[in-house]
Amino acid sequence: MKTDRELLELAAAAAGIGPVIGYAVQAGQLMIGPRNFMRYWAPLNDDGECARMEVACELQVDIGDIGVISERLDGTACFEKYADHDGDKNKARRRASVRAAAAIGEQMQNELSREA
Repeated sequence: MKTDRELLELAAAAAGIGPVIGYAVQAGQLMIGPRNFMRYWAPLNDDGECARMEVACELQVDIGDIGVISERLDGTACFEKYADHDGDKNKARRRASVRAAAAIGEQMQNELSREA
């Protein structure tokens, strides 16, 4: 299982966001640079940033009765139960979408490794 930092770094790569210059552990946010114009990126905590990431990664979100699935037409998909997030549907959506984006980022890394 990947840490939040690993998920966010892979999701940022998939969404074309960067460069990543650090991670704010307590806030669960990546620090995106360059250093003189650094900003924070937190799609696990921010609905707007998550929505922009979903668009960049071409993710479709389906809200169900017990959980949410975030998926792309290529078959990349992640499911999160509401119960695992204290019934918070938005929190479940953000987690599912970041996990799906991270899977896309990991696929991109693997493809680059094969080409090298």
